[in-house]
Amino acid sequence: MPNTSLDDAIKEAYAQAKEDVTIFETLEVVSGTASSEREHIEVVFVLDTSGSMGNEIVWLKNALPSLFSTLQTEFVSVRFSLISFGQSANSGNPILQSAFVTDPSPIVTILNGLTANGSREPVFDAISLATQQFGCSAYNVYKCIVVITDEDGEDSGQIESQGSISVKLASKGLTLHQTWASSGSSALRTLQEETLGSYIRRTNETDFNADTLEALQNAIVVDPNLEPIYMVQCHEEKEFTLETGETVTFEPVGFRFQLPGQNDRGVSELNIAIDNVDRRIGDFINSAQTFDAPILVRYRPYLSTDTSAPQQDPPLELVLSDVRVTQFEVTGRATFADIVNLKFLTEYYNRCRFPSLGNT
Repeated sequence: MPNTSLDDAIKEAYAQAKEDVTIFETLEVVSGTASSEREHIEVVFVLDTSGSMGNEIVWLKNALPSLFSTLQTEFVSVRFSLISFGQSANSGNPILQSAFVTDPSPIVTILNGLTANGSREPVFDAISLATQQFGCSAYNVYKCIVVITDEDGEDSGQIESQGSISVKLASKGLTLHQTWASSGSSALRTLQEETLGSYIRRTNETDFNADTLEALQNAIVVDPNLEPIYMVQCHEEKEFTLETGETVTFEPVGFRFQLPGQNDRGVSELNIAIDNVDRRIGDFINSAQTFDAPILVRYRPYLSTDTSAPQQDPPLELVLSDVRVTQFEVTGRATFADIVNLKFLTEYYNRCRFPSLGNT
């Protein structure tokens, strides 16, 4: 349970002080995401079926079903989707062959009916269609696209571009793995690197399956590399020692909040507003939300006469929800027991996945 004796601690500190004492109120904003191996995956296979892929299509009809079975063994849950592009039947434009399924049998049947023909390779448009298959999911689900092609796909008749695809991948926290280039400057290689994806060999069934399995096994919960932001309510930087013994620098940032009280549901809440003039806080929030990661707020009061430890140990730690980001400030609501964003077993229940939550 959180330490609720903050008022008593402050009163005692005042009573004991022999000189003027300033109370420095601090906030830490941190992403709740932690690196760990994935147990659940969602993967869209984007398959080039243009004429030059003739030899690969032959062995992929055996390789992919075998890979599907292996993935079902290696992970707690897997959802598969298949998109093809480059075939003459649709002027080369991408086709959604199968939306997400947990049983890949229908995809295997579809694979058996595919042939390699056609001369266009609009891979960007195909990736765009793949990104549309992903909705909201638990933040511990690895979401990725595997592009199987022998070209970089810079088709002149496409709607999408490398730049627009980069934005779409980032907006949903997707990883792109690709078979086109292992090195050098290319669009797919760049998209792969931007999303922390892997190069997958297309030389034969054995290499393809081994590389794909390794890429997905090595996938971790994508930490958007967000360092905690430490803020102090004053006009200059201050160094304070955390309850862990680590000394960190707190930046002067304006914020306001009310210490938690109970609402009519018996849930303790804190309303908070943080200055966003330099957009750092807003960018942090947006990045964390992109990866469906919970955002934690930690409150620590310090005395000017004692910066060696916070006056509340453990600090007040809350989950931030109902976030609103504007050019000037970030506002939100935080609770001890955030039922709307609580992880039950392996599922993460939030309004993105379940829009009706919190509307009653």
